[in-house]
Amino acid sequence: MKKNISVPINENISKVIQLLHLNQLGIVAIVNSKNKVLGTITDGDLRRAMFDKNIENLSVRKIMNKKPILGNQKLSKQEKINIMIDNKIYQLPVIDSQKKLIEITTLKNILIHKEEENFPVLIMAGGFGKRLGKLTKNTPKPLLKIGKKTILETLIDNLISHGFKKFYISLHYKAEKIIKLLGDGSKKNINIEYLYEFTPLGTAGAIRNLPNHISNFLMINSDVITNLNFLELIRFHKKIKSYATICAKKHTYQFPYGNLVKDKNGNLKKIVEKPELNYFINTGIYVFNRKEIKKHLSSGHFDCDELIVNLKKNKKKIKLYPVHESWIDIGTKENYYKFQE
Repeated sequence: MKKNISVPINENISKVIQLLHLNQLGIVAIVNSKNKVLGTITDGDLRRAMFDKNIENLSVRKIMNKKPILGNQKLSKQEKINIMIDNKIYQLPVIDSQKKLIEITTLKNILIHKEEENFPVLIMAGGFGKRLGKLTKNTPKPLLKIGKKTILETLIDNLISHGFKKFYISLHYKAEKIIKLLGDGSKKNINIEYLYEFTPLGTAGAIRNLPNHISNFLMINSDVITNLNFLELIRFHKKIKSYATICAKKHTYQFPYGNLVKDKNGNLKKIVEKPELNYFINTGIYVFNRKEIKKHLSSGHFDCDELIVNLKKNKKKIKLYPVHESWIDIGTKENYYKFQE
């Protein structure tokens, strides 16, 4: 049996998260001590649970699907594919006659990569990088190096590994240096078109410069480093038919002081020592339906938060996509040097 595809029933969710990052299949089988399949947890199951709970220490029993669709090992490859297509699933745990797990078959490399070859990516790379101070005096932020590669090359290579081939890069500050490095993308077997901003248009203004034929597209800030499963994100956005899908990362802040909780009369009710606040932050990764949002794009300088407010005012569907994978914004000196360590 292949490694990193199953978790014992007595494990907690943190182990599932670890294996999802390792196997990149979007699913983990839950098994008993004899390797019999008791259920599954998919990437989607995990993300849905993230909105409601601090899930890392939960038992896998709490969110697993106890009645997953399974395939027998005697089925042909095409029969397994047909089961997945008929049931609109992308992974199929394969078992033997005793319900013991053999492998997990996936459509990921059969269908999804072909589909994403033509899914456009807009990378926002025109900013001044002022938070990085002298580091960006002569070098645009996307061309700062982390290890042997620039931030931008690291991002693009990651996206290429997920099957993306069509890129639009929004430029302003020291645009010529980025164009000189990447050219038309042919060296990486991709296609790159540049959207030059004569004056900064804001984090959403560049959307207006995309070709009219584009419908759904992925948009990402050029200073983001993540191992997010982009294919799962695209699949989620298409399935729910959202106007905008925003990737959100759970962030925990621990107050350095004890919190004094009082009643309406000023009497102390209790002391909560150094409480934690959990909230979701914007990661700078979005999927938009351009044909649906274009009427909500204002002229001039226009940021993503303004676009989201416009969509919200008009009661358009906006979905959050919780990110359990690693994510870091390289836009500050602290994060830049931390990532170099």
